Order: sequence, then structure tokens, then C-alpha cells
Amino acid sequence: MSAPSSLVSGLLHSTPDASAPMARHLAGYSFRFDPSAPERPADLPATAADWTAAQTLGELRRRGARVDRSSRGLRLRHAHRLPQLAEAIAQHERLVSTWLDLNPAAPPHGWDEETGVLLRYVRGLEVPKAPLSLRPGVSVTDWERFLDSVEGRFEQGPEAPCAEGLRRDLRDVYGQPAQTEIRQIPVRRARAA
Repeated sequence: MSAPSSLVSGLLHSTPDASAPMARHLAGYSFRFDPSAPERPADLPATAADWTAAQTLGELRRRGARVDRSSRGLRLRHAHRLPQLAEAIAQHERLVSTWLDLNPAAPPHGWDEETGVLLRYVRGLEVPKAPLSLRPGVSVTDWERFLDSVEGRFEQGPEAPCAEGLRRDLRDVYGQPAQTEIRQIPVRRARAA
């Protein structure tokens, strides 16, 4: 049985209703990302090579982007939609991998993402057996006292005069993996087909 020719021609030549959900999606609305979110915040540099680790982690959280870990490294899902973020992830791969491992909540007291993840990383370290050299002329000999100092400076907030010193100390501890790392980061491997 064939359909009436008027019905077929009406289907072929009809224009979609713009209020229909399918038509909105086809009109360029994003399916996975919030269309009302701005494309790029004003505080981000134009090129991803200039992004800091804090900006990269903040953008990951803001966009709710998914990152997969494989034996070849980290990969941003739908990287074709966010090429600058994918490039920034590659640039800060070790810290983003730690961020994924720790799965931290948003940092309290207005701190940036980088400081929050570094603090959680330092909290999870074992007491070093030898003094930990942070930079030339500065080393940690009493780990418990150092942690108390870090916690106290963190509680004062990011606007305190000691905030930049806290960030520097956390970055320096994170930069010493041979002396302080306590676990191997697991790598998910793809299943054999």
C-alpha cells in the first residue's frame, strides 16, 4: 500500500518547528556542554601554552569535561570542541593526573584548583625519612611542623600575605616525587577485543 502523494510531498517540503527539541539541537545548540556557558573566560590567555595549572584545572571543573587515562597518557573527551583545553592538559599532564587520582571537591576558602589538589597531595604523603629539600637554602626537617604550617596558612585564605609562600612550598614538595611519592598511579588499559 502506498502513501498518499500529498502526505509524502508535505513531509518532504515541510520546515521544522524551531521550538521542537530536535530542531534546537540541529540549530547549533551543544548536546554535551551548556550552551549558555561562555566559550572562554576573560581571564584565560589566548593560547593554551600560556595557561597555568590552576587555570587548566579550573576550566576542567567549570566545563565538567571528562578526561580519560590510557597507556598513552591523558585524553580529553570531545577534544575537537575544546582544543585549547586539550593542549593545556597535555602541558600539565602530571598535575591533571594527580587531580584525577585524588578526585578532589572544589577547594574551600576561595583557593584555586591547583592549590587544592597540591594540598590534598601533600596531606597524603608519608613522613620523609630524610630532610626534604624544597629549594636552595630551604629544607623541611620536621614534617609534622611543616604540615601544621601549611594547614594554618591554608586557613588564612588566598588573600593573606602568606598565600604565595604556601603555593610555592606546595609546588616545591610536589616537584620532589623521588623523595616523597607513596604510590603508583594506576593506568587503565583498554580491553583486548
